Amino acid sequence: MIELGRYTMLKVGHKSAPKDPKRHKKLRSSAKRMTTDGLNSLRYDVIKSVKTAEYQLYTNITVNIGAV
Repeated sequence: MIELGRYTMLKVGHKSAPKDPKRHKKLRSSAKRMTTDGLNSLRYDVIKSVKTAEYQLYTNITVNIGAV
């Protein structure tokens, strides 16, 4: 079974994106955290990478995160 994950950035000032009062502190400490959180520490195997003609600025990358 294939499971998909998709991420969409909310526009600045979007009503459903309330401002986090700790956002500046989080941004200042992001360099310390980036090696251990998120995609930098995720182990995965790349299955397929396709640069689409329709969206030339985007690359579709298919990965397996369960078998590493």
